Amino acid sequence: MKEKDVEERIVARYLTNDMSYIKVADEGGVDYRSLHCWVKD
Repeated sequence: MKEKDVEERIVARYLTNDMSYIKVADEGGVDYRSLHCWVKD
C-alpha cells in the first residue's frame, strides 16, 4: 500500500469514528502529531 493511501485511510478512520487522535494514530502505527497535520490538510 502506498504511503498516501495509508495516510488517507487513517484520516478517514479518524473522521468517521468518535475516537481521539491518539487512539487512531496508535492503531494506525503513526505519531498522533502526524495525524493531526494530515487532518488539518
